[in-house]
Amino acid sequence: MTAYGCADGIPRDGSGNISKSDLNFNGQVSPVASNRLIVTADANGDVCFYTLSAAAIIVDVFAVTTGIEAIPNQRTDTRPGVVNAGGVLRVRVPQAVGGKTVVGQLTVDRVTQGGYVTAYGCDDGPPRDGQGKINKSDLNFNGLVMPIASNRLVVTADADGDVCFYTSTPAAMIVDISGVATSTDLASIANQRTDTRPGIVKAGKTYKVNVADAVGCQMVTGQLTVDRATSGGYVTAWDCSSPRPVKSDLNFDGAVSAVESNRLLVKANNNGDICFYGLCASEPHRGHLRHSQHCDDVPESTDRHPHPLSRIGGPLERP
Repeated sequence: MTAYGCADGIPRDGSGNISKSDLNFNGQVSPVASNRLIVTADANGDVCFYTLSAAAIIVDVFAVTTGIEAIPNQRTDTRPGVVNAGGVLRVRVPQAVGGKTVVGQLTVDRVTQGGYVTAYGCDDGPPRDGQGKINKSDLNFNGLVMPIASNRLVVTADADGDVCFYTSTPAAMIVDISGVATSTDLASIANQRTDTRPGIVKAGKTYKVNVADAVGCQMVTGQLTVDRATSGGYVTAWDCSSPRPVKSDLNFDGAVSAVESNRLLVKANNNGDICFYGLCASEPHRGHLRHSQHCDDVPESTDRHPHPLSRIGGPLERP
């Protein structure tokens, strides 16, 4: 599925083929798929959605920004080749020179096992914890279930405009870059991880995470993952205010795969708190980008976990 400003037309390459995707899905594996939407509307505020195959479409729109500039889609595709396990794909984005944040879509193909991809500014190196292990993922996948997986890409390039992609297991990579942040309010912070494993968040319960860098109702960007899911469900992320908004930030089907992830984009409350309501385990939470804005105080919820928890291994080999 491709999203675009209606009056601007569907983005196409020199051969006339549609040149970017905003959601990849496979109904033969699961009838439900979702992804974080970041798209530039046309001058009338209209957004169009093109689907390659028949699908019911649910669109949640909850924020607007003028801080991202759309650029002609830049695609890097390693197919038919793959990047070997432990290998790195380097992509240069000329519009991101000076260490700007880029927005796009990250896709893997031809994967045969579980793994993850981490995106980072090449000269900055992959983010690591105190033991030297990579502690952030931008895409989790399970090739035992499906050979293709994708996620919204939001990553800060290095000063030369280069972005690197590390894969833990062999994967063909397709990287679409379609936007560059123009606002200096969108800034990288040290990756903060919260991981509930080996425990889970029970169905209908709320889990609270505090992001110290988001105090003052700043917007947080990161990665939201569920693990050990056994049935279908969803997770809603919000600023802990009441009532809880009617939206989903991650949809999953545990009958197909116990692990699912999506790009997280949510505004914290004045204390820097974010709440997660769902039907299964919500982990890990990563907040690594933000921009500031103001809001009124919101009430506390009953579940509070103000500090990142230590990482405990799960069934897939990934951060």
